[in-house]
Amino acid sequence: MVGKACVFELDRGLKVPKNKAVDSAIESAIKAEEKEEMVYAQAATRSTNYRVKELLTWLATEENKHARALSGLKSCLQSQGRWDNHAKSLGSGPALTRIPSDERQRVSKDELRVLLEAMKAEKKSIAHYAKLAAKAKSSDSKKFFEGLAEYEREHYEKLDELFEELSKLELP
Repeated sequence: MVGKACVFELDRGLKVPKNKAVDSAIESAIKAEEKEEMVYAQAATRSTNYRVKELLTWLATEENKHARALSGLKSCLQSQGRWDNHAKSLGSGPALTRIPSDERQRVSKDELRVLLEAMKAEKKSIAHYAKLAAKAKSSDSKKFFEGLAEYEREHYEKLDELFEELSKLELP
């Protein structure tokens, strides 16, 4: 907080009425993001395929950013009854490392399963944020949740791209 405005609001905050349903939805989204972060981080430590490890590590970092953005938003709403459009500043991810055509790489069934589970989790997040956007009463809250859904869609696409590429490799 800075004065009476939340830090996030200094550039783009808008007045929105306090709403317990929104707080509850944000709280459940925070918990989901934190859970996904933990799952991705743990899966990354177990992965032996460097592309899988790289993507899962990046996804864990992304989910942490989302949880922090949502926590900041909830704090702002609780203290001032204002909406923050902080999702704009989350940024997009790096391009995936390409496997050199002459490099032989292996992937385990477990790593492929982890990618499928991650894709499933991202689809659930996309649906959750789309539902929150559809229920939103203000255009700012709608944009915020649509932005989060778009980030989750990007995660899904990266996972899908890697899964498609790695599923063509030889299994041990």
